[in-house]
Amino acid sequence: MNPYRGSSIERTAGNCGGCINLRAALGHWLDKSRTRAKRPQSQAPRAAVSFLRGGNSRARSTAHGSQMFEKWQQEMDKGNVAMTMRDFASAETHFALAAKEAEKFGHNNLSLALSLDRHAESLIQQAPLSNEQVEVCVNALERACNIYEAAHGPINLKVAELLNKLARIIIWFDADQSEKLARRSISIYEELRSDSVADPIEMLATVLLVQERRDERRETLENYVRKYESMEGASRVALGRILITLACSITDDDKAVLKHYQRAVELLSDVPEQTKKVIEVKVQLGKMLFKEQRFSEAERMFESVIEQGECLPDVHSTTIEEAICRLARLHCCFYEDFDKARRLLKRAEEIRDPEAIPPFGTGIDIENSNLASATGDYSKYEEITREDLRKVREKMKNVSEADYVSTLGFTRPAIELANILERKGAYEEAFQLWEECANFPTVDEWVIEPAKLKLASAYVERGQIEKGRQLADWGLNRINNDTSDDALMLSVIAECKLGRIENTEKSIAILEQRLAELPDDYEDHYRPLPYLNLVIAYGVAGRDDDVKRTLQAMFDDEEDISIFRAMAYEGTAKSLDGYKLPEYATTLRERAREHRVKLLEREQERKRELEPGKPSG
Repeated sequence: MNPYRGSSIERTAGNCGGCINLRAALGHWLDKSRTRAKRPQSQAPRAAVSFLRGGNSRARSTAHGSQMFEKWQQEMDKGNVAMTMRDFASAETHFALAAKEAEKFGHNNLSLALSLDRHAESLIQQAPLSNEQVEVCVNALERACNIYEAAHGPINLKVAELLNKLARIIIWFDADQSEKLARRSISIYEELRSDSVADPIEMLATVLLVQERRDERRETLENYVRKYESMEGASRVALGRILITLACSITDDDKAVLKHYQRAVELLSDVPEQTKKVIEVKVQLGKMLFKEQRFSEAERMFESVIEQGECLPDVHSTTIEEAICRLARLHCCFYEDFDKARRLLKRAEEIRDPEAIPPFGTGIDIENSNLASATGDYSKYEEITREDLRKVREKMKNVSEADYVSTLGFTRPAIELANILERKGAYEEAFQLWEECANFPTVDEWVIEPAKLKLASAYVERGQIEKGRQLADWGLNRINNDTSDDALMLSVIAECKLGRIENTEKSIAILEQRLAELPDDYEDHYRPLPYLNLVIAYGVAGRDDDVKRTLQAMFDDEEDISIFRAMAYEGTAKSLDGYKLPEYATTLRERAREHRVKLLEREQERKRELEPGKPSG
C-alpha cells in the first residue's frame, strides 16, 4: 500500500494509479524541468528552522516545534540504523513515518525531501519490487526532486542524483524515459564538474544494453572516454569508472579490455573511496592476464587483491574468495603446485558464507574439480559436492520440484557426484543418482540429458536392455544441431553398447559437421574441443584410423603453445583411459607435456623481465 495515499504528499506529487503509468507519473515535471526558471528558495524550511530555534516568540509554539523535530529525527535515526543492519523493511517503515512527520513542517521543506529520498532508497534495496513498491518509490523520488529543485535550482547535485535513481527504478517499465532521465542527470553533473557523473553514464550504458543497442552503447562510452581524456581538469575518477564500464561492454577484443582495466586501476588506485572498485577490477585483470597466459603478472594481481581486500571490511568476501580460487587455479593448472592449491582452497572455504548456496560449478567447486582431476584424488571434491547437493535438497523442500532454478541446482551436483562415484567404482550409488536425475520433473529436458544418456549405458551394462534402448531412443529423437557435444558423445557410447551402428554414425556425423564448420576465428582456448570430441567418438566406435587422422589435424591446427590446450588434452586422456583406449591417451599426455615445458620456459623469461629495474613488456 502507498503510505502517502490520501496525504498531501500524494496530492502534491500526483497519484500514479494502481497499475503504474510511469510516463504520467514523471512526465509533468521532467518536461517542466527543462524550461523552469530558477525558483525562489522555499520559505517552509526557513520557517521550520526559525520555529525550532526560538525565532517565534511564543514559547509554546517553540516547544511544539521542537517535539515535531525530535519525532522526525527519531524516525530518521531508526531508519538509518535499520539500513546499516540491512533490515530494509524496517527502514522503509521508519522513513515513511519520518516523511509524514516532516510534512508537518511544510510541504516543500528539505527535511521532507531527505525523508522521501531515504524512504525510496530503503525500497530500492529490497529489489525486485512489486508494482505497488515501484509506484511508492517513484512518487517519493519525484517529490524529493521537486523540493530540491525548488530550493536550489535545477543545476544541483541532489537533483542529478535523484534523476539517476529514477532512471534506475523505471528502466524495466519505460526504458526510453529512463534514458532521458539518465542523460539529464549526466548534463547536470557535467555542468557541476562532479566525479559522480560516472553514475548516470553507467546507468545510460545499462539502458542501452536493455534496449539491445550494444554497438551504440560501446560507441557512447568510447566517446565519453575521449571527451574526458581531452578535457582539461576532467575528473580522473569519472574517467576511471567509465573505462571500467567500457571494458565490460567489449566482448570481442581481449587486448582492449585489458588495456581499459589497467588504465582504470592507474586512475583510481590513489582514491580511497574507489578502493573497493579497484579490488574488483584487479580480480578481472588477473583473470584476463591468466587468459593471456601472462601467469606471473596474474599471480601478482591476485595476491595484491587478497592482501588489500582482507584488510578492508567493506570488501565483499566473495570478491576475495574469487581471487583466492583463481590463484589456486594458477598453482594447480600451470605451476602444478598441488599442495599450495589445496592450502588456498582451504583458505577460500574459511571465508565462504556457510549459509550461502552458490550456483554449482563456480569458485570453490570448479577449482576442487581441477585439483581432483590433476591429482586423481577426488575425496575433497566428493565431500564438497555432497554438501552442495545436501543444501539443494534442503532448499527444495520449500519450493516446487519443477522450479527451473531448483532443477538446475539439483541436477548439476547430482550428476557430478555420480561421475565422481563412477570414477572410484561406486557404481550402485552413481546409478541411483543418474536414475533420480533422469526422473526429475522439469520442462528443460536439456538439463537432465546427460543423466538420461548415462543411465541408458548403465541399463545396458546391467542387462536391462529394453530400458537402455528406450532412453537411447529418447536421446536420438532430441539430436539436432542444438544438442550439446557432451550429449552427442554420450549418445555415441550408448548406441555402441546397444550395437546400433547406424545410430552411432548419425551422432558422429553431427560432430564431424561441427568440426568442418569451425570458423577460423574460433577462440583458441576452445578450438581443440571439437577435435577431442571426435577422437573419443571414433575411439569408442573402433575407428582407429580416424582417431589418428583427427589427432594429427588437431596438432597441425595449433598456432601456439597453450595451457588451455594442455589441460584439454589431459582431460580427454583421462576419458580415453576410462574407455580403455590407452594408446591415444598417452599421445595426448605427451603433447600436453610438450606445451607445459615450453610454457614454463617462457614464463621463466617473463619473470626475469619483471624483475625490478627491468621493463615488464
